[in-house]
Amino acid sequence: FNTTVPAPVQALANKSNVPIRSFNVIYHLIDDLKREVSDHLEPEEIEDEVGRATVLQEFIVTVDKKKVPVAGCKVNSGKLNRSSLVKVLRNGEIIFEGNLTSLKHHKDEVGEVRSGLECGLRIEDEDLNFQPGAQITSYTTRMESRQTDWDPGF
Repeated sequence: FNTTVPAPVQALANKSNVPIRSFNVIYHLIDDLKREVSDHLEPEEIEDEVGRATVLQEFIVTVDKKKVPVAGCKVNSGKLNRSSLVKVLRNGEIIFEGNLTSLKHHKDEVGEVRSGLECGLRIEDEDLNFQPGAQITSYTTRMESRQTDWDPGF
């Protein structure tokens, strides 16, 4: 603290790619150390809920000569996006996480269905059967940098 770095030491540090930082207040040193540790933490994946729907009924439709289940749903909040990821929850337990393969309003394939409207949706897992009352959650993910919660205690 409150010292200068001798020129030969600074030259050796530069040659070895070792940063030298000078501080005159301990709290500045701690803040710098916390920033450095935080920069090395892996980013955290955050889920942002886009919308929720409730399964009203399952329909079996034929697609390419194969029978597949379709969930007839009502969007309760937000919206369901064709491009968003979805979770299917039955009795509070996640039974599917993945992509939609189809999202229809009436007979039209759509990009999104807003709150209060009904829709039909298919998911990647064609073996999963939908039950009335199951919840569909539409969400997006993003990566967020993490910050250390280390506290030196003074």
